[in-house]
Amino acid sequence: MYRAVAAIMDQLRETSGFFQRHEPWNIPADQSARLECILALSLETLRICTILLQPVVPSIADAILSRLRVPPGERSYHHALVFRDAEHELGPKVMLIPQDKLRDLRTAQSAK
Repeated sequence: MYRAVAAIMDQLRETSGFFQRHEPWNIPADQSARLECILALSLETLRICTILLQPVVPSIADAILSRLRVPPGERSYHHALVFRDAEHELGPKVMLIPQDKLRDLRTAQSAK
């Protein structure tokens, strides 16, 4: 199982790099198709990886999938095999890590 989790996390890192390299925040308005492509690929990868990570981090996966507006009935392994329509809107923002835990993580990292 750890190899599967490592492979999923590698894919998420690759997707993050893809997103950073293409700098969608700097794409001019006349290149909306390019922006839509970058966002769709990144969000779809996030959706699929999050579905696959549900057994490992269920509460975080639930928060991400809810933010992506993936209905509970579309969160099974079977749904990770199908490319989702890019027309879905995002749901409300959610806190994946509570502020106190985030503060503790930052304190621990700065102490190193």
